[in-house]
Amino acid sequence: MNQLLLFTFFIFTNLHIVGSVIYDAEKGTITAKFGDKVASDDIILEIQPLSNEVRVFGQECEKADSCTQQWHPTFDVEKNTAKKGKELTENGLKCTVYDDVTVKFGKAETKLTVGVYDGITDDAQILPHYSDGKFGIGLDSKILNELNFVKLVNTQNASSQFLVFVPKHPTRSKSVGKMEIGKNDEEACGKITLESVVKDSNGFSAWATDSKATFDDKTEDIKLFFSFTSTHKFSTSLIEKYFKNDNVNQEQYHEMKDITITLQNLNVTVPKDQLYKKDGQYYKKLFLPTNGEFDVELGNPVLKDYCVKLTKFEDASHNIVFQIGLGLRKNSASIIGYGSFVMFLMFYLVNAN
Repeated sequence: MNQLLLFTFFIFTNLHIVGSVIYDAEKGTITAKFGDKVASDDIILEIQPLSNEVRVFGQECEKADSCTQQWHPTFDVEKNTAKKGKELTENGLKCTVYDDVTVKFGKAETKLTVGVYDGITDDAQILPHYSDGKFGIGLDSKILNELNFVKLVNTQNASSQFLVFVPKHPTRSKSVGKMEIGKNDEEACGKITLESVVKDSNGFSAWATDSKATFDDKTEDIKLFFSFTSTHKFSTSLIEKYFKNDNVNQEQYHEMKDITITLQNLNVTVPKDQLYKKDGQYYKKLFLPTNGEFDVELGNPVLKDYCVKLTKFEDASHNIVFQIGLGLRKNSASIIGYGSFVMFLMFYLVNAN
């Protein structure tokens, strides 16, 4: 009996923590702990797919109105191992960069370069800063071995160097999303077909792929980017072609069609209610223009319904290849119904006794 209880505790504990990181698909954030000796609490980090920077707040900026208007969980540099580097200023915040900081993503652990906000400049205003940090997973072939994404997936064996972002179950209130490192979740995610990433205008790879999109029954070849932000974006040329008006009336909105993006055999819908929102007598646009690099930047309102997979592997010519893929988030149980599992075992134990 006692052995079975211990086994139950072991299974439940490991189901909850093994290899998983909390992922909030609606906000585009993940969690991580910082430090090798006195690790921080979980710090919520914005996913930034075009950056290779990691930023957190230091002890000096923990309290509200110390550096920003919000309280922040912090990384205590003094109590952990880190090599001090250059000092920066970013939007009025003082930032000290440290090398070889231990960062833990669930079970995976790696050393990263981390910028720690530790004060504000004399002339800076104390402004709102809602995120507690950021985690850049951008790609840049010039610093391949210094990429945060590469360092993180390199903690896995050669056949498992990938991340899968799995949103929470859409109808279960207690479900929690997760970022898997080197592990697929076929219960939660539909088939994910991978596409090679494309390069930006500077010749650097980016988490984007060639695709097709249908606007008003017209199909366009597009460069599609997964932004992990709250807003969809479209290139100026697409806006001029299909979304000339910032505001549309009821009739125009009624005639408007959803956008369909095709990734091989997967059709992804961007519904019109994510493009325009009713504001009085009119519908006001919600999307923004891109900076010109990509035609469509797909945001969290759509990504929250899909699993996103980012991969790295070495081809036959020993070139490093990055791929990206999308799969529908299934409505079936994904992150394992812990409560149901434990209730079943408790029922078994009671009756076994």
